[in-house]
Amino acid sequence: MVASVSGLHARELPLAQQRGRVWIRYAASYKDYDARMIGWWKDGWKKFAEQTVFPQIAAISKREKISVYGVQIHHPWGRSVKDGTPMPMEFNQRERCYQDYEATQNPKLALALDDVAFLEAMVSISQNYRLLIYMGSPHQLDPLPGESQTAWVARAKQVYGPVLYITPPPAIGMDNTFGQPWDPNPKSCYHFTGGAEGAVAQLVGDLTAHGHRIYFEGGILLNARWALDLCSTYTTDRWWDVPASGRHHHNRQWGRWARPQQDTKNRVMIQLHLTGTDEEKREAIERQLALGRDVVLAPTSFPGFPWSK
Repeated sequence: MVASVSGLHARELPLAQQRGRVWIRYAASYKDYDARMIGWWKDGWKKFAEQTVFPQIAAISKREKISVYGVQIHHPWGRSVKDGTPMPMEFNQRERCYQDYEATQNPKLALALDDVAFLEAMVSISQNYRLLIYMGSPHQLDPLPGESQTAWVARAKQVYGPVLYITPPPAIGMDNTFGQPWDPNPKSCYHFTGGAEGAVAQLVGDLTAHGHRIYFEGGILLNARWALDLCSTYTTDRWWDVPASGRHHHNRQWGRWARPQQDTKNRVMIQLHLTGTDEEKREAIERQLALGRDVVLAPTSFPGFPWSK
């Protein structure tokens, strides 16, 4: 076990006084279609934490003198596969993983569904680094006929399963839930989930009240104050380069996207996919950190990989 990080979960300084931080990201992207794209932890969650996460962070720190602040686990229960092609990530992935296991009896899926092992591994990571669990879009969870928003929120929380029992509470990543306004069209998913009074806003409020920081994957509309107020971190990919003049949504009535570091008080997070020499990678990382932006890297994107050289 690596040494704990002093003050990791303490109240942070104002962003203006902060330098960016480095995260390492693990995703279910292994080309094992029969095991729902599960790769890093195909030998069990315990080995994933003890034989992958901790040794890799130690190697990065030793070789590059990079202090890894956080660990991101993306779609922990994988993605469905149809005719050999991975499907888009599903929010209700844990239940779908169980259904796939029931159909195939694949022992790797049994390892993925071991909630006790998952919880123990995630707690060990969360006690040493800031942990983020990314499970995609809650708005994918269709409301049941006549279901209230309160009942939907309770059902959405069940989807997270053991994630909500990790201590300290992990951050939670959400995709495509970035403050879309309420849609009057009853056939739209945003008729039920969108807007400040929508089901997603209520879910976010519930999660933050229980200590979970919310990271949005994508932009946040400037007029979606509920999202800007509840989401303490502005997570970005292609959205981080919104120009100073702003960029309007294609539906002009929805207003423009919030500019990170100008229109929000939230930290900017950039997922970098670095290429080039190790020195070029180091310069790219340093440039973002100096601007106060968090940097997210897959293990193979870090300078010096493989670190055993």
